[in-house]
Amino acid sequence: MRNNKINLFSRLDVESIFVRSKRSQTTIFIILALIIVVGLMIVFLLFNPPEVRVIDRNNPQG
Repeated sequence: MRNNKINLFSRLDVESIFVRSKRSQTTIFIILALIIVVGLMIVFLLFNPPEVRVIDRNNPQG
């Protein structure tokens, strides 16, 4: 069983996982930035929900 694990890891080319072209690095960076921005917006809205006001049409001063 242990020999199978060693063979599995020896087949993985670790350098090819980390060495990528500039275009794919830029794409990954943009995707991560969008995920972070959307996550921050969701957290902000959860802790500071927008205030909803109901307008009473019968009361002009309300």
